Amino acid sequence: MRFMVPKDKNFKKADWEVPQKIIDLVKAYSEYTDYTENEIVEYYLSQIQEDERFRN
Repeated sequence: MRFMVPKDKNFKKADWEVPQKIIDLVKAYSEYTDYTENEIVEYYLSQIQEDERFRN
C-alpha cells in the first residue's frame, strides 16, 4: 500500500455529479483514516497518472 503524502494545495472548486454511494464511501474512509474527504479524492485520482496506457 502506498501512503498519502501532502501535495500542492492549489485547489479549485469542481462542479461534478457524484453518486451518493461514492460520497458515502469517501466520507466513511475519511472518518476511518482521519484524512479530509478532499485529501482522499486528490490522492486516489492522482493514481490515474501511474496508468502507463493512459499516459501514452
